[in-house]
Amino acid sequence: MTKTSHARQTAGQERNGRLEQVRPWFGWPLWDMEPADADVYFGKVLRITAKGTRLSRAQALKTLFLFLDLFCTCQDRVGCR
Repeated sequence: MTKTSHARQTAGQERNGRLEQVRPWFGWPLWDMEPADADVYFGKVLRITAKGTRLSRAQALKTLFLFLDLFCTCQDRVGCR
């Protein structure tokens, strides 16, 4: 494994860990999360946490939703649904 691929794998595991911290609070699959849910989570639940914590969880959620958007777009084009 090269340094680059190891760094990507490590970053992916860290992102997954951050998502695992959001999921228990939400109580449903994260793809069901609406903007209002995210507002509550970041505005009330994480209000007292460090800025870096809020930023890392926001980035993890953003990455998840970008992936889901791309995944659904690809499925629509291929006709998997």
